[in-house]
Amino acid sequence: MGHKVRKISTEIKTFFKNFSSPNYIILAQLRNNWGKIVGEKVASHSIPVALKDKKLIINVNDSIWLQELSLQSDEIKNNIHSFLKRNFLESIHLKFGEVKKVKSRGKNSEEVEPELPLEIEKLIEEKVSRIEDPKLREAFKHYFKVISIEEQQ
Repeated sequence: MGHKVRKISTEIKTFFKNFSSPNYIILAQLRNNWGKIVGEKVASHSIPVALKDKKLIINVNDSIWLQELSLQSDEIKNNIHSFLKRNFLESIHLKFGEVKKVKSRGKNSEEVEPELPLEIEKLIEEKVSRIEDPKLREAFKHYFKVISIEEQQ
């Protein structure tokens, strides 16, 4: 029994050490509220994909929108600072790329769950298989999937 507890605690510590950084939390807040921050029209063509060294990387799915958003980058940065109630971004980097929408939890929302490669699904299953509590196991499974999806983008 003691061996399993230590293994689970090791998994928990590793998980929170690697995946609960402020950057992941801020990126999740931005992604979940992107339409409120930049407006629904802009949000339908763009999505934040990474936050590194005070630089926000945003995918834009159309070259015309990429040009338009580059002209609005200071305004977007100000909107982000207003939304988060703090100034932390030094720059915004726009790049042409896929715009996957965040899975919404609303009743009438369209749910889009990105698929993971089978080997990553198996790795996640292996990581959480040692957790006996079903609710805790499902919570960790969900978090590992979210992080894996973020890393793919």
